[in-house]
Amino acid sequence: MPHIKIVPTGGVSLETAAAFIKAGAEALGIGGDLVDVKALRQGRDDVVTERARLFVEIVQQARAE
Repeated sequence: MPHIKIVPTGGVSLETAAAFIKAGAEALGIGGDLVDVKALRQGRDDVVTERARLFVEIVQQARAE
């Protein structure tokens, strides 16, 4: 059903993101694999920023293939 826009919200990780996009996902809902609570508590928001950058890179590459 290509007319239905799907946004997976479970099981999305750096390892699975490309497969979801290639399978037709419109977008991805990313939670635990993006936000490292321990790092945030330590003031390391750079960890979240870097993981977000990696997700964007993976999605862009998957869409280009």
